[in-house]
Amino acid sequence: MERYLEVRGLWKSFGPVLALHDVSFAVERNEFFTLLGPSGCGKTTLLRCVAGFEQADAGEIAVEGHDMRFDPPEKRDVGFVFQRYALFPTMTAYRNVAFGLEMRGLHGAELDRRVQEALDLVRLRGLEHRRPRELSGGQQQRVAVARALVIRPRLLLMDEPLSNLDAKLRQEMRTEIRRIQKETGITTLYVTHDQEEAFSLSDRILVMDAGRVQQIGTHAELYFQPANGFVADFIGQANRLPGEVVAAQVEETTVRVLGETLRLPRRPGLAPGQRVFVSVRPEHVRLAVCPGDSCLKGRVRQRQFLGPFLRYFVDIGGAEVVADISGITLDGLASLPQEGDNVTVGFSPHDCTLLEA
Repeated sequence: MERYLEVRGLWKSFGPVLALHDVSFAVERNEFFTLLGPSGCGKTTLLRCVAGFEQADAGEIAVEGHDMRFDPPEKRDVGFVFQRYALFPTMTAYRNVAFGLEMRGLHGAELDRRVQEALDLVRLRGLEHRRPRELSGGQQQRVAVARALVIRPRLLLMDEPLSNLDAKLRQEMRTEIRRIQKETGITTLYVTHDQEEAFSLSDRILVMDAGRVQQIGTHAELYFQPANGFVADFIGQANRLPGEVVAAQVEETTVRVLGETLRLPRRPGLAPGQRVFVSVRPEHVRLAVCPGDSCLKGRVRQRQFLGPFLRYFVDIGGAEVVADISGITLDGLASLPQEGDNVTVGFSPHDCTLLEA
């Protein structure tokens, strides 16, 4: 695949606060690439550096080999969708979309054709004469996307554009944004703190924390093969069980966890005696009622009904294990472990990830 956007060794500080710490990544042509992380992790600062709204202290930002770090925003040929859309309140939807073209000296029939094409793309034909206050939140967001796309930019940058919408509308707009991106083929850099949003939209995801890149990968790679404890905890929910490496063989690593010895797939770089965490997702944990003290492994502290599944919180060996049991029925609820029950806890070694403590 072709590297289209490359960010290399980017640093950015605001006084004593280090916002970006040696950030590097590459985005392929036509890719939907998401910056994901908690509030304050540096993802919006990174996006604004790519747009030219912030000047990085060091590093390179190149599109098709051209380093544009010192180019002013208007010379970078990027479309930007802001979190609050930044529409002109006195202008109609048509005039909002046309604004960027007018600033580039385009007028007449060609301007009208381009604006109508953009409005058709975001399915707003017939609403072009309404002002922002006459449009719903989702329609305003579509105007903002059309305005960014109508100039036919090299890059589309989107900064948490769905954060102001209600949950149902956010789901609908995810589908629309992905459709528009696929139809146009535009390379997109998207910022969000919402894991579900990132998973539903992205080809690949960059996870950030404290200004640093934690991991880059597909949603499946991030979920099933987290690089560290932060990614494991931030992406979905994961049990992190404390352990110690007993032996590190060629094909497997033996770990002592909560009094039990586990043989897990090998993780390079670990040595006997090293403290580790064993990460396992709740849906991979199995529970069974234990009738006697001889097989006591844990006790159900709490059980939550969450519709498609039951979530169990089990106290085991001084740690808490979360287990999600799916495929439940109304008739079967009574036969499943109850709060206060003694249970055994199990999981497959192949569903575990070893993390350095």
